[in-house]
Amino acid sequence: MTTLAATLGAAFAATAARRGTAPALLIDGAEYSYRQISDRAATVGEALHQRGVRPGDRVAVGLANSP
Repeated sequence: MTTLAATLGAAFAATAARRGTAPALLIDGAEYSYRQISDRAATVGEALHQRGVRPGDRVAVGLANSP
C-alpha cells in the first residue's frame, strides 16, 4: 500500500472512530454517518480480499455519472 493510501485510510478510520454516528455525507437527501461509510469500506475490502486482491493491487471502480 502506498504511503498516501495508508495515510488517508488511517485518517478516515480515526475520524470514524471519533465521530461515529455524526453525518459524513449527504447524497440525494440520504445521510450517511462516518461509521456507515467505514463499515461499507471494510465490507468491500473484505470482498476484494476474498477474491484475491492484495494490498498494492490496482482495482478499477465504475460509477454512474452525476449531474
